[in-house]
Amino acid sequence: LLVETVFDGPDIATVFRSKRNKKPFKIVNKVSQWPAYQKWQDSSYFSNILPEEEKVLVLKSKDNLHFFKNDLCEEHQLPFKKTIENIFTPNSDQKLYCRAPLTKVFQEEIIFPTNLTELENHPSKPFKPELCGVWISTKGNITPLHYDLCHGLLTHVVGHKLVTLFPPDDYRYLYPQSSLHPNPLSSRVDLKLFQRGDHQQRKLYPNFHEATPYECELRAGEMLYIPPFWWHHVETLQPSVSVLLPFDMAQGEPVH
Repeated sequence: LLVETVFDGPDIATVFRSKRNKKPFKIVNKVSQWPAYQKWQDSSYFSNILPEEEKVLVLKSKDNLHFFKNDLCEEHQLPFKKTIENIFTPNSDQKLYCRAPLTKVFQEEIIFPTNLTELENHPSKPFKPELCGVWISTKGNITPLHYDLCHGLLTHVVGHKLVTLFPPDDYRYLYPQSSLHPNPLSSRVDLKLFQRGDHQQRKLYPNFHEATPYECELRAGEMLYIPPFWWHHVETLQPSVSVLLPFDMAQGEPVH
């Protein structure tokens, strides 16, 4: 199944409220209005947006493929400029995932979509910059299947990603990790291997094929809404820059 696509327009806030917490959907033409959409396509401009030696969090995958904090990655503090240059170098051997905090210099080039999130019992400005981040990824990076406890707007500025999602009702088919695991909100299934027919994966997780996947190709200028508790797997198809804008559930808001 494909994730539904809607187009930005005067009634987008009404559309968002009608779909909130039900299913993921993609909004086209929302991010393309940001100054960042025009400016960040130039990697030389983007790499100089912070002072040259300013350091940011950089994740290096232990298997040079899968990225999760606490388990699959080593964390480093490295200069932003050099990291961006490495990520956008064609055919780079070392895969990297960089997270830069959404500081004022980045905020000046994006437009917080607060009109989408307004509810009577919810703050009109739910985005907390300290929880938001700019994520920059090498081609081929994979964030394994997992879910979050909050709403998420994955706003894509540069590049191309493939996001595969599963609804909360598929929980029993998705083989969640133990509560003692470093990433307890993740799945034990390697989605890519399972899709390729890997014998070991099929043997270990025989019910996974009962789950219903939704796919979304996310391109520059597009925004993906991910409801709480929806499982998602993210593959970077081209070197990419995304701004992740999470926001909490409102008091009394149903789970799904």
